[in-house]
Amino acid sequence: MENFSALSFRKMEVEDVFTFRNWGKHNSILFLEYNFIEEGEENIIDWYNWKTKRPFSEYYVILLEEKIIGYLSLKNINIFLKRGELGIVLDPNYINKGIGKKILKIFLDYLKNRNFKKIILLVADYNKRARKVYKSLGFTKKYKFLMRFTNGEYDENNLDFKNNSESFKIIFNKTFYYSVKMELDLERDW
Repeated sequence: MENFSALSFRKMEVEDVFTFRNWGKHNSILFLEYNFIEEGEENIIDWYNWKTKRPFSEYYVILLEEKIIGYLSLKNINIFLKRGELGIVLDPNYINKGIGKKILKIFLDYLKNRNFKKIILLVADYNKRARKVYKSLGFTKKYKFLMRFTNGEYDENNLDFKNNSESFKIIFNKTFYYSVKMELDLERDW
């Protein structure tokens, strides 16, 4: 594993989002929704506002030295129960390097220092890499539920689908996938 001592995060600014256009792209149909497809200035500003202007949400960029390589989100923040829903997106050029796990450790420490008690997240059942990272950080599976797959329809000849067939269900000719709700108790498990 490489040395990522210069890994940090800070609040997202609209100017940061323009750098997302330079990120790599996922080729797998399973991860197309993580590709940043906005190009024009108006679309990028709209995306930023759609994400950051939601009530009870916070967005941060992930920095490797000074380069923006991803973002973190904390949504559905409940200030009374001290809980929120975690999300992370990395530039595909930086996945499978241990960066996600390292920045999540840093971010979870930050949330614990802010007195957050419980962090939840939703992860696609077929995203085995992410599920493994979350489990190694202490997240536990609560339950699975079906969600509509919006990247296309199930194709049994596509290897991405074939290798993850247990994660999908076809209902009335529509493709659904299992999503897993996971939880981390920062008071007990962190």
